[in-house]
Amino acid sequence: MNRKIVLLAYASILLLSYVGISVRFIACVSAVSPLNLNITTDKPTYFQGERVHVSGTLSLGVNPLVRWLVAISIDTPNGTPLFRRTLETDKAGNFTATFNFPFESKLGTYTVVCSVQWANQYAIREVTLEIKSTESRSSPVLLTLIATVAAFSLIISALIFYGLVTFQKKASNRERS
Repeated sequence: MNRKIVLLAYASILLLSYVGISVRFIACVSAVSPLNLNITTDKPTYFQGERVHVSGTLSLGVNPLVRWLVAISIDTPNGTPLFRRTLETDKAGNFTATFNFPFESKLGTYTVVCSVQWANQYAIREVTLEIKSTESRSSPVLLTLIATVAAFSLIISALIFYGLVTFQKKASNRERS
């Protein structure tokens, strides 16, 4: 009878051991780190003909995905692709793209779409940006130039006025003498 108990205990330990291993294996397989994709532009609003900088990061959990391909597309307000590029991440999982909007770009909201696949995980992120007319753009350089010309004109006018007044006073003093 002792021998039956020992054999039963041994069989139970083997069975528990087998169940424990399979439970650990399943836990390891289901604990895959999430695919993290982030994307941004350098500002939310652009003018026709302006340069756009798109950047982002890609990681698996906290670990960057190095030299991994990321697809980027910029779509017009009506959904037509305007810019498509496949980028490769660097050693920190970062990627960047630069794009110049044509001067004849339609005004409105454009969508930047970024997508990536790793193993059986997919990630898609979108960010929108606004394109405004270059006619509504007031350049700080142009405003500074206009202000400088106006100030210079005022100074010249004041000097001319001062010269005329001084000349007139001298002329009046000569007539009196």
